[in-house]
Amino acid sequence: MTAMTSKTWSTRRVLTDRDAGLYLAAVVVSGLGSSAMGLVAGIWVKDLTGSDALAALCTFALWAPLLAGPLLGALADRPRRRALLPELSRAQPRQATAFCRASSRARSLRFRAWGLDKWRRMRRRMTSKCSSARDDDSVS
Repeated sequence: MTAMTSKTWSTRRVLTDRDAGLYLAAVVVSGLGSSAMGLVAGIWVKDLTGSDALAALCTFALWAPLLAGPLLGALADRPRRRALLPELSRAQPRQATAFCRASSRARSLRFRAWGLDKWRRMRRRMTSKCSSARDDDSVS
């Protein structure tokens, strides 16, 4: 084992180091992206489904891994990593496929609801025109 060298890094030295500056910039951009995703996911689910409960469930699902991080970390440290990483890599396409299927189903439900709403508005207009025409005939 080699002895660790202890260097104190001042803020100025960290900010002037090119590698550290790139890393910090990447961390800031990543944090902004994660925050935006957390905000937009709930709004997107609310827009697609119209349900406050599903939007809250989506937000909870985004925060749940953070809350369960220590437990998940302990579980991830137990199996052999050479066996775990390929399994996780195979799970990602399945998750993406499930997400796309759910997204397309919600989108089709949304368009069906839009079409139904459009049909109802058209029917209301027609009945209001018919009733106003009847009213005009009765006045004459």
